[in-house]
Amino acid sequence: MTTQTAIAFQINRVAQMLDVSRSTVYRLIRDKHLTLVKVGKRSSRITAASVNDFVKARETA
Repeated sequence: MTTQTAIAFQINRVAQMLDVSRSTVYRLIRDKHLTLVKVGKRSSRITAASVNDFVKARETA
């Protein structure tokens, strides 16, 4: 059996993962801290790489 790793997440999921509001996620997208990709006419996702990079940049030693 193979396991798949998500490459993109819904906005609600990212808000839940980061324990922030949807508004904060949209602000992070606007400020270019997270990368949004369109996957359909009305669907968008945030790349997993940008979420990982965001968290790593804010890690404390």
